Amino acid sequence: MRQYKIAIIIGTRAELIKTFTVMLELQRREIPYYFIHTGQHNLGDLCKMFGVKEPDEILTKEPKKSTKFYSKIKKALLWNIRIVFKIRSVLKRILGLEYVMYHGDTMTTASASIASSRLLNPFKKYQNIHLEAGLRSDNIREPFPEEIARRIADRFSDILLTVSDRSTGNVQGRFNTRVIQVGNTIADSARVALMYAVNKRTNPLTKEKFALITVHRHENIK
Repeated sequence: MRQYKIAIIIGTRAELIKTFTVMLELQRREIPYYFIHTGQHNLGDLCKMFGVKEPDEILTKEPKKSTKFYSKIKKALLWNIRIVFKIRSVLKRILGLEYVMYHGDTMTTASASIASSRLLNPFKKYQNIHLEAGLRSDNIREPFPEEIARRIADRFSDILLTVSDRSTGNVQGRFNTRVIQVGNTIADSARVALMYAVNKRTNPLTKEKFALITVHRHENIK
């Protein structure tokens, strides 16, 4: 296998939406990265749409549709365990690896953090990075299982990239990690989407300025 400085692990569409700008910047700088897709979601044509390369490796068959974690907990946990060791196996094959990056609070995030941790790789030379670290709801059951995944990822990562003062405060000094506040990559994604929309728009719905926002976390709409 050729050398790659960075491995990026993605499992869901949301992770790709929030990470593709990082991938675009790596491509712009001609820094080779190895794209691992766990298969948690079907990414469809999002890679082509965003201008990033297709996954170098897909670890499991992509589902036709996503399902709620708590509807099939046992199956999901078994999937997680398998993915941990599949990710670890892939990372061991990559030459010259310096960083492993994963995003957010999904099953893939938790699995990637464990698979790339010193717990399973005590002599590793690379550092693992949690992008969008430090988020907390302060309720382990809500959102579930995302809150658990966040805490697992923060615990097993070498570098935590936080989005705000609050998220930085949640992890600063709590773990033997390097904490860097970088902001939220969704802002970068929104800017790219806006430029794309402006360039492609031919028949606007209205002459007035408008924005479309989707909100799916119920704690945000209480």
